[in-house]
Amino acid sequence: MSTHTKLVIANVLMTIGAIPLVFFVVWLIGILTWTPKHGAIIPIMDPIGMIGPFIMGFIITAAVAGTSAAWSWDLVRANPQNRSRVALVLRLTTVATLISPFAVLFLSRFF
Repeated sequence: MSTHTKLVIANVLMTIGAIPLVFFVVWLIGILTWTPKHGAIIPIMDPIGMIGPFIMGFIITAAVAGTSAAWSWDLVRANPQNRSRVALVLRLTTVATLISPFAVLFLSRFF
């Protein structure tokens, strides 16, 4: 298998791996914006019940997208002629996706 094919596979896996966390964030934003507009109060069990799906989504994203990003970086480091801007953007987006929950936790201490 050529290095270019491996890089394409790594890029596809990064994209697929980020989907669970993206779905969770969209679901969370939808619940938090839809419920108050319709006069409903968010029960305490909704935020507590979201912890489990968030953790599972984060674990799946870290396992699939994180390892694919590391694999992609390793492939590009070993073969610099296979660099592409799309792969770089995907890797940086994956890293930002994986760091964002920790950044939110860190920033929430100040507000």
